[in-house]
Amino acid sequence: MKFSVITICRNNLAGLKKTHKSIQSQSFIDYEWLVIDGASDDGTIEYLNKIKDANIRFISEPDKGLYDAMNKGIKIASGDFMVFMNSGDMFMSQDTLKIVSEEIDKNSKTVMVYGDALDFEPGGKTHYRKARNHKTIARGMFTQHQSMFFARLNNGSQPFYNINYKLSADYQFIIKYLKLEQKGFKIKKLNLPLSRFELGGLNESRRYKALKEDFKIRKQDLQINILNNFLLYLAHFLHTNLKRFIPGIMKTIRYKKTTDGQ
Repeated sequence: MKFSVITICRNNLAGLKKTHKSIQSQSFIDYEWLVIDGASDDGTIEYLNKIKDANIRFISEPDKGLYDAMNKGIKIASGDFMVFMNSGDMFMSQDTLKIVSEEIDKNSKTVMVYGDALDFEPGGKTHYRKARNHKTIARGMFTQHQSMFFARLNNGSQPFYNINYKLSADYQFIIKYLKLEQKGFKIKKLNLPLSRFELGGLNESRRYKALKEDFKIRKQDLQINILNNFLLYLAHFLHTNLKRFIPGIMKTIRYKKTTDGQ
């Protein structure tokens, strides 16, 4: 079992260092770290060049956005499973890769493993995000992308991110993997956190535009009828507004528990 840990970054050296430290601390060492940098000019390349580790490969060049960079990572990956840990994100513990590898070995037809996440704010406050069952995908992302591990597929069957979606391509990417369950492959849910996710990403800051992309993806990839799709859109629109105007109450509802400074 080998993992490809794919990290997308651009001018976030501080976050990249945190991610590197988390990866480097893993007790399971059969991994490669692939850094796809979008031509940073903040010292990122100098930092990566100084790392003496045969498990690290990186490229630095302009790209067409986040999902184009993630596709580059998939194309150069050589691991059996891939996980996307962007700059600033971290594994939950030093044994995360070890735990996931043991779960995958139990079933050779597993194509995806996912678990809970610990969301953290810039100020240090953390929130436990319990993963929903993946069969609730029509409701949206059931856990953080960083808490999902994807089998790297061969014979031309490997899914990629659709770069025409600027904010929700990860949603469609996950749906492609879930559809493999219909062909006899296995999706495994772990009841423990697998990642620490830094809140405040692109999708969060442009949530209203993301809702429109989600609507289109549900129509095309999940083939949800127009009425149910519209009702889901309204529910997400309302939820987005409630998070904006009464964030404290919504966090209490969403998260299992809240702690400070972890």
